[in-house]
Amino acid sequence: MEECVRCNNPISPHTGREIEGLTYCSKCADSHNQSLKQKKAEVQKEKGEILRERDAIEQEMRTITEEDTRHIIVSTTDTLETGQIIDYIDVISVQDVVFQDIHIDPAQAEGPHDLAEKLFRNRIELSLSKLRKRAYLVGADAVIGVHIDSSMEQKPEGEFTVAVAIKLNITGTAVRLTTHL
Repeated sequence: MEECVRCNNPISPHTGREIEGLTYCSKCADSHNQSLKQKKAEVQKEKGEILRERDAIEQEMRTITEEDTRHIIVSTTDTLETGQIIDYIDVISVQDVVFQDIHIDPAQAEGPHDLAEKLFRNRIELSLSKLRKRAYLVGADAVIGVHIDSSMEQKPEGEFTVAVAIKLNITGTAVRLTTHL
């Protein structure tokens, strides 16, 4: 005779219930299923809270101006000469994915590669601006150790059109400094 994996009580072959490869008595199986339902409900509630928090952050970021973030230093180095780091706040990041068709004017001197490069540089600047806004939200004076992971692909879509795909991920550590700039 088999035993319940939870309470070790004997189980007859007709009353045992198998859940995820384990055999439970009916009482423990009901309890286990109820526990799983509660955990799933908690996870769904957490996901909803995370989504609401993300939406609130995105909404708040729209109200932050370039003037608000002008003082925030962004550096690829781990140290700064402008002030001593007194607090490591958090790792912050910005992701950006762009798929855009670029239309080429044959009368212009700029070719498809030049136009794609200009779009790429503009997206990096926009993403760095978003990174400063995230730093502002957490009360940082600087973002150090910034790493930019990027890719750009170009594909001709016709005689005067090029499809461009840009993927950016910018990550750094938000810090507070001894002196505010």
